[in-house]
Amino acid sequence: MQEESVFKKNLAALSQRSPLLAAQLGKLPVSADTSVGLAPNQQANMLYRNVAVHSDDPAGESANLLATEVPADVRTYRSVFFIIGMGLGYLLRRSFVTTAARLVVYEPLIDVLRQTLEIVDLSEELASERVSIVNDIYQVRSAFEENLLDVNDFRAMVLPSYQSIAPRQLKAAVEAFRTVLGEKDKLQDIIDAFHTLAYNKVSHPSTGRAPQFMGIEVWKMPTDLWMYQELIFETKPDLIIETGTALGGSGLYLASLCDMVNCGKVVSIDIVAHPNRPTHPRLTHLMGSSTAPHVVDQIKAMIADPSCNKVMAILDSDHAQKHVIEELRIYGELVTKGCYLIVEDSNVNGHPVKPEFGPGPKEAVDVYLLENPNYMINAYCERFLLSQNPEGYLLRVN
Repeated sequence: MQEESVFKKNLAALSQRSPLLAAQLGKLPVSADTSVGLAPNQQANMLYRNVAVHSDDPAGESANLLATEVPADVRTYRSVFFIIGMGLGYLLRRSFVTTAARLVVYEPLIDVLRQTLEIVDLSEELASERVSIVNDIYQVRSAFEENLLDVNDFRAMVLPSYQSIAPRQLKAAVEAFRTVLGEKDKLQDIIDAFHTLAYNKVSHPSTGRAPQFMGIEVWKMPTDLWMYQELIFETKPDLIIETGTALGGSGLYLASLCDMVNCGKVVSIDIVAHPNRPTHPRLTHLMGSSTAPHVVDQIKAMIADPSCNKVMAILDSDHAQKHVIEELRIYGELVTKGCYLIVEDSNVNGHPVKPEFGPGPKEAVDVYLLENPNYMINAYCERFLLSQNPEGYLLRVN
């Protein structure tokens, strides 16, 4: 009875994400090919035709390797781990709680998958948008295509025993991975080429073709401006901090969005007060460096207001790595959990534009994420394929 209730719970969760696979598993009888034995450490261990799925290693050792050996800078939302072999689910469970990555599990042996779901309650993992279960090798392609990321963002973890119990399926999976990764490399080349063209011909201030909001230039990609609208509607911050005012178009845009959601104010900081900057009841301008103590003190005074519970920050001032790291360390402490710290122009220094720029925002983010576990990259914010802020949408999760 306990196994039946666990299976039903898992199946209900799986149905939300993979209804066809759930339906197939629901009709599949328990196979005589699968059973449960004990690993050397006396933990439950899956057997397939009397061969241990976890071989002679303690159950969950691969998950422990993933948790301890994969560098923290790739254990992010942007990363996608392909796990070949599910066993009793230890690898999925451990990976789920130790990373913020997308997890795609390819379990070629459907009998093993059925047995796993009868024994281990994985309903939380299976219901998560971060987890996908793949049983058919032809689904590998679509699983890759759902994550339009750089090839280097993928990691694969294979249960060692699959080399002996499922060599044909494993070989097919590896070949599929190679094929799709090659195609993704070509896709990234196309995306980068269009990104460079759009940056040089449209969004950069020198082009004279930058997007305008209410007649004022905004030196940003339209796709990023649209994403700001989504994030402000979703999180409804009480205060939006913008470093780098320039002509004031983006500050006016953000204040207007606050008007639309009937929530929030904007404070914009710059070392230069450009003439004819726009005004708005929800917009305040501060003069000075974004890292200057007297400026930071004024920001903290605004946050101290009892009505200020949610804080968002957009960093778009000096793009040198040293300055951006200083900003991240200051404003990363002020942004609240569930809100965003956005690092703009992380596309410079060859990501993919201005390769001559030198270390900039992207390199600053890399350093900051290694020292601060409170943030993760939300690659979903780059789903339009064109962003001046690659890996720059940082969501505070702790």
